Amino acid sequence: MDLQLNRVKIGLTLVAIIMAAGSFWLTRHYLNQQEQVLTQRLTHQYANEIQVVVANQDLPQGIFLSSEVLAVAEAPSQFLPMDVISPEAFSDINGLELKWPVPKGKPILSTYLGDKSAARFSDTIPPGFRAITIEADTLNSNENMIEVGDHVDLFQQDETALNILLEQVKVIATGNLRSASQDPNGSLVGDDSNFSDYQSITLLMPLDVIVSVLNAKQSNQLLVLLRNASDSEPLSNNASLNQAINTGIQFVSNKQKQTSMHVLSVGSRPNWGE
Repeated sequence: MDLQLNRVKIGLTLVAIIMAAGSFWLTRHYLNQQEQVLTQRLTHQYANEIQVVVANQDLPQGIFLSSEVLAVAEAPSQFLPMDVISPEAFSDINGLELKWPVPKGKPILSTYLGDKSAARFSDTIPPGFRAITIEADTLNSNENMIEVGDHVDLFQQDETALNILLEQVKVIATGNLRSASQDPNGSLVGDDSNFSDYQSITLLMPLDVIVSVLNAKQSNQLLVLLRNASDSEPLSNNASLNQAINTGIQFVSNKQKQTSMHVLSVGSRPNWGE
């Protein structure tokens, strides 16, 4: 009797296991089918992709759009704003200023775009900075070869040494030829009839150094040295350069003293014609 009862229990257990396995398989099969149906539906629903103009790098505010900073990408039209730019409209946006920063890969929207140049020169000056104009003499302008977009270092020159005031200062105007936006390497506006005929250069600098620069300017001790835009090494780290500059200043200072003494002796000669 017990043996027969055990057989019945074993049989019921096997039946339960088989039914559970069957239910699991049917459920999994149903879910897989539903997943396929949903995937096909979404693929068909969002298969309408269009080409749009996107940033191919992180674009800062104030830059002018060009083929060098833009790319074409495809995206589902359902998820795009109405004012995206198509590749066919590139000629309409080429050269326009970007009013807001755009990260890499994000579509360019018409609401991000400004004019081809800033309406006022003050619009090109970012918050916390000021534009300072100095006389472009032969020394400070490198014979008027400094151009808008160049970088210069500012020193205060005394009789024995040079004191660093500010490094890598952007030149944003030469005469009235200026940068059209906050990007000094972008388009230029103003009088470019004679590119090298100017009497002043305008520099962009933070507020905290303006007093020192103006003091050096008023005392005729301001020295402007042109540097390569790709040279990012701080002058404070270049001991050999500092020593060479200071040695040169000392040499010039000594020559000036010798010249002054010579002029004094010539001026004090007796008039032998009397």
